[in-house]
Amino acid sequence: MEEYSQERMNEHEHLRMAQHREELKSNPIGEGYHPDVIEAIKKTMGEKKIVSKPKVEKVLTPAEVFTQRCIRQFDNLFSNYGLPHKSGRFIKIGNTLMDYQKFMNRKFENATNQN
Repeated sequence: MEEYSQERMNEHEHLRMAQHREELKSNPIGEGYHPDVIEAIKKTMGEKKIVSKPKVEKVLTPAEVFTQRCIRQFDNLFSNYGLPHKSGRFIKIGNTLMDYQKFMNRKFENATNQN
């Protein structure tokens, strides 16, 4: 009986929420306003104009691409070999314990030494 009662309450809540969403679609200002007030608000605000801005795709510089790749690499290494600590995130590679900054510095040094 309790299970039936719970299912019934869940279904009632689901229907009530669906009805509430429909009411919001038809009257986005909400209940409790006098019709004259609603008309005054609509007159003052006017129709909502939808302005679409063209999407501008940001072109990343090679340095930004490299930095993002290193960040993803650190995150992946941390998820597998991470040592969480109250002062930050650390990874252990061999006997070397590295935080994010030390890892990034090492990556940049290796990249500059290769060029």
